[in-house]
Amino acid sequence: MEEILEFIKRRWRGHEDLFLNGNCYWFARILQDQFGTQICYLPIKGHFISKDLNGNYYDVTGLLNNIQEPILSLDEIKSKDPVWYQRLLRDCKN
Repeated sequence: MEEILEFIKRRWRGHEDLFLNGNCYWFARILQDQFGTQICYLPIKGHFISKDLNGNYYDVTGLLNNIQEPILSLDEIKSKDPVWYQRLLRDCKN
């Protein structure tokens, strides 16, 4: 957890708007590539976040606590609703 938080603080401080107002998929992907986190989605907020192996969630602001809505892994969405999965990738990735 500390390694991820230090990475966010060191590399992304001052760039929060870039990843909170769009591009959140890409930040989750950066954390996945760098630390092996799992990409998850908050469907009510329409926001991608990352989950580490210990069950902690992150976005560009750092550690997320007290998330008050469902959290779905991107893999779960892909298996349960492939059409929604494809739309998410189309709309958020491209």
